[in-house]
Amino acid sequence: MTLLWKCQIDDMKWRTFLWLCTALLLSFVLTVYFLFFHCTNVEGIKISGLLRAGSLKEGHQYCKMLKRSLKSDKSSLKEFSTLGIYDAASYDHGAILVKVICRIGADNYLQAIDGVSDEEINAIEAFLRAGIEYGSVEDSLCVNSLIQEVLSELDKKK
Repeated sequence: MTLLWKCQIDDMKWRTFLWLCTALLLSFVLTVYFLFFHCTNVEGIKISGLLRAGSLKEGHQYCKMLKRSLKSDKSSLKEFSTLGIYDAASYDHGAILVKVICRIGADNYLQAIDGVSDEEINAIEAFLRAGIEYGSVEDSLCVNSLIQEVLSELDKKK
């Protein structure tokens, strides 16, 4: 009787072990997929792995917001502009924000973010300055005219 009982316990431990290994492997595969293969490019705008990891950590649906922002959706633009993206990923976010403004225009962008708080204005300015300095924005005319216009308007709102 004890031998049969021992075999059943060992069998249960083995099944539990296999179940845990399967769950861990699935978690690993999904994490790698979402970090490295999911949402790497939205309408020609490349999203870095660092930014994807940072936005996942903060629980943002970064790519969905970016797609809606590129369509000039005002609520998405406002939310996208004030996301809580921190550390090195904030430089990548700033570069993407600059590209969004270059595509939709300064007027549309300023209308969308109308009513943001002074704290949010400071965050937007920091993102834009980081995006100008560290981003690879191909269109220097856009940076020199549209982004400077947005920055001057943000300074007026304070």
